[in-house]
Amino acid sequence: MEDAESPGGSRKLAPLLDLSDYSVKNVPKKSVDDKRDVFQHAGAEVDDFTDLTQTRGTRTAASARDNALGSRKASSPERVVLAGSGRTSPVRMREGVSADAFGLKDAAEAPKVIRPNLKVVTPGSAAMDVAAGPRTSLPRTQLSPPRRASSYQVRTPAENRYMSYKHYGTFQQLASSQKSILVDQALWSSVLRGDRLPQPQTSQEAFDLEMLTLQIGEGISKTNAVTANFNVLLLSLLSHMRYMRVAAYDGEWSSEAYNTIFLVRLCIKYYIFNLSQIEIHEHFEMDRTLPLNIPKDYITSSFQPGVKLERITVDSHVLQDKRLRAQQLLEELFHIVIYAESSSPTNYDFYMEVLNLLIVMASMQLKPPSSEPGDGLYFMEIILDRLSHFAGGAMARLLLNYVNRVAHAGPSSGMLYSAYSYLYLFSAKRQEDRQPSPLADKSAMLLLILANQNPKHFANEFKEAIRRLQDSNDDGTTVKISFRQLYQTLRSTVSSEESCMILYPLLVHNRNFRTYIMSRSDPESLLLPVLKAIYEFSEQKGNYQQLYMLLIIVLLLSQDNDFIESIQKITVQSHTWYTERVVKSVSLGGLSILVLIRTVQTNLATYKDVYCHTLCAAILANLSNSVVGLNSVVAQRIVSFYEMVAKRYLKLLDQLGQDSAEKLPSNPSKTESVDHDFNTLIYGDLVALLLEMMNSIITYALKHNPELVYALLQKRDAFAPFREVPRLQDFVENIDKVIAHFHKKLQEADLKILSTVEVGEVIDRATKTWNASTLKVFSILKFRYEESPQEWQFSIPYVWQTVFNRSLIYWDDESALLIQGFMDERTDNLHQIL
Repeated sequence: MEDAESPGGSRKLAPLLDLSDYSVKNVPKKSVDDKRDVFQHAGAEVDDFTDLTQTRGTRTAASARDNALGSRKASSPERVVLAGSGRTSPVRMREGVSADAFGLKDAAEAPKVIRPNLKVVTPGSAAMDVAAGPRTSLPRTQLSPPRRASSYQVRTPAENRYMSYKHYGTFQQLASSQKSILVDQALWSSVLRGDRLPQPQTSQEAFDLEMLTLQIGEGISKTNAVTANFNVLLLSLLSHMRYMRVAAYDGEWSSEAYNTIFLVRLCIKYYIFNLSQIEIHEHFEMDRTLPLNIPKDYITSSFQPGVKLERITVDSHVLQDKRLRAQQLLEELFHIVIYAESSSPTNYDFYMEVLNLLIVMASMQLKPPSSEPGDGLYFMEIILDRLSHFAGGAMARLLLNYVNRVAHAGPSSGMLYSAYSYLYLFSAKRQEDRQPSPLADKSAMLLLILANQNPKHFANEFKEAIRRLQDSNDDGTTVKISFRQLYQTLRSTVSSEESCMILYPLLVHNRNFRTYIMSRSDPESLLLPVLKAIYEFSEQKGNYQQLYMLLIIVLLLSQDNDFIESIQKITVQSHTWYTERVVKSVSLGGLSILVLIRTVQTNLATYKDVYCHTLCAAILANLSNSVVGLNSVVAQRIVSFYEMVAKRYLKLLDQLGQDSAEKLPSNPSKTESVDHDFNTLIYGDLVALLLEMMNSIITYALKHNPELVYALLQKRDAFAPFREVPRLQDFVENIDKVIAHFHKKLQEADLKILSTVEVGEVIDRATKTWNASTLKVFSILKFRYEESPQEWQFSIPYVWQTVFNRSLIYWDDESALLIQGFMDERTDNLHQIL
């Protein structure tokens, strides 16, 4: 993103951390030639975490804060001890910022730090550990962990009605068979040409299906070296897919094709979590290494599904293809994703199974780390390296699926629907809160998985496709989609995690879509749903990962001056979701301030999450630059919140042995005990930010905000404790001048009864004679979000957590723990640093 311009010029901030020397536990060494982007080894990548870039003349965000809170100079580069290492690594701080401003000290001198209980992922946070030792620990943050197997009801095959007993027996026979399916034609006919299984409609159904079919994948895999049944199934599936591709996907997929892709997915899922990359490759290529001896009458150059043959047939073109079988399969899958229709129930189900198979093939990232040489992400490497030419078409179609949100039309012909699954499919009240379009949600998951990959040796073309996306109304040949339809879908579903994660890269990376949003005349259509989702988080209805994304979205919007000015002019009526107090009419900017203050207050009272606090503070600072017509409720809320924070800050100082705020030492070396207390740092920063925020309003827009003057007069004693504090006295001095001027005007008015109306009239008249030149002028307060190169360390675990919880594909406890472990690893350290 480009830097914003402000008086005095602007520049980007240096990254907070520059770690050139590190080590990570249990990470095998990799050669330079190894192209693998191994997610399970992502802990070895230690780099900068996401920056908030502040544009204020030539000042940096951190230096501005230091000017507000006092000078804290660093005498030397700081060092941090990393996990599994006896060494230390230099930490390059921002210009004008000392290490102890962030709670960091030299490793040789600083007291050791306890790892806090806070479990929150921060975008782009570095994967590092600070040495253990005593420090005030932070409360645990509420997360949405992957659902564990213990939360499901385990049923026996007789109790599980997901499939009939006859169907279950047929699959068991296939799993235990020692004969090739080419020979046992009766088995082939009963398995592949029988009724089709329905798509799971609940997490419990997904668990039931996994329990019923686990032995199928395991059995076929174990006997494949003898029977090559997996390879026969794969060749048959490729034959069906090639036939439909040649026919331009005109027609419906057969039950045989559906059952085949279903069985192939079961086998691949078993392979991924039980075999190495080399073993998976060998299984896929086994028809070329084993004497498969397919009879000639089983091979045809004119393959045609649906014909009632007495044996399985394979397309000769598929058999003679020299590409890797995995590459053949992936190419056919992407062809289906891009070009196949999904309007009919039968095709809808097959398209869903294609998405399921691609997600399963990408799930090698959930596999526990392996020290075996050459072990990596087999399928993802093929996708990113050899199939990147599908990126534009695939991302456009997946987005289109998400925008159109086509719902399932009902059970398709030949599908086996038990009373159990029928109840969940058609009942008006589901046991689980599901989106109305499973295909749309599954498409979004696959899109996010592909777009957030981070290959080391070449660009991720799927991510670049999002950057190149254009409106369908624009000229050009790049990837296109209707921005209007995309915007309408995202704003109406922004409370969902998928929509948040799709909107984020569009705002950050796609200039065309960002311009489209900023140019709309109805900013409330997006901002109101986002504010509602943020507000509901304080009611314990969300998780911190999603809150991060929502706050970053608001921060990105607040960077645009025109957007901020427009929301100050838009008046919104009271909303039922805002329950803190009745607000009949307020500007959209004022409502944003109310929601953000509520979020900060809730965060301070419960989780004390540093990144949440930082994002809210940055947005409030941006909003303060264009405040016009501040509502009385909003003005009172700003000043009362400052008063509450100031009292808490003074109380914390007193607990640390300070008699009063006037005795706060100005010598940085004497404030070490203050800096090392987490709560004191947080509340001190908030006091400075709120003072600077109010200064921004009274300096540039006091005549348009008389309600703030009224609120300041009511709470004028709240500013006295900080008049002699060097870090804050300039801000307090300006506020005192405003209070003195208007207080004098009230005395001159000689009001007999100080009613609200009369006082307001005096203030309105006094604003016309107010001269802002008597105030000390500070440069405009402006924060900008800048994505870190290591942002994927946040996004990939978050995407997989969403897939784990919402894909209706069952993943075992080991994968759940692995996802939670990745999130914990990328979380602890940022909060210790800040």
